[in-house]
Amino acid sequence: MKTQSGFTLMTVDEFENWIASQRVTRGIQLVQLHHTWSPAYAQFTGSNHFALQSGMKSYHLSIDYDDIAQNLTIFPDGQVMTGRSLNVAPAGCKGANSNGICIENIGNFDVGGDTMTEAHKDAIVRVTAALLKKFGLSPASGVTYHAWWTEGGTSLGTYIAGKSCKTCPGTAFCGGNTRAS
Repeated sequence: MKTQSGFTLMTVDEFENWIASQRVTRGIQLVQLHHTWSPAYAQFTGSNHFALQSGMKSYHLSIDYDDIAQNLTIFPDGQVMTGRSLNVAPAGCKGANSNGICIENIGNFDVGGDTMTEAHKDAIVRVTAALLKKFGLSPASGVTYHAWWTEGGTSLGTYIAGKSCKTCPGTAFCGGNTRAS
């Protein structure tokens, strides 16, 4: 593990041990999955994890967020970085923040965008599974995509073009952004 600028970067193995030891004092019912869209894979050099995370925090502060929006960020190389405290609700999905943990995945996973690396996909699955285990959630009801929510914060339960607030985490994210995919 390496800490810099208030963020901690770790491997998935380190994350699994780290999350098991964390004391989270707010109720968690949802693990939110997102993609950054920008920065995308082209901006990731393999060694600029902290610079990208700091850049996202600066941007989020510039649009009047209290902190970086996400609780966790997963990078194309499969490494995981802390963001906003787990004890503070993210600014991820209107309607799903107060009881959610937000995972931001570096990349643009809309069709025609980045092709997800195997290391990234493995980390997403393992980090999500570790969070579900930590908070006693089932995959069927404990995972949500940003695309499954309206702009006003109503859950749609899946991506519906024209009703969903965004395509996030991407129309090609791990097979698509619908519940069926």
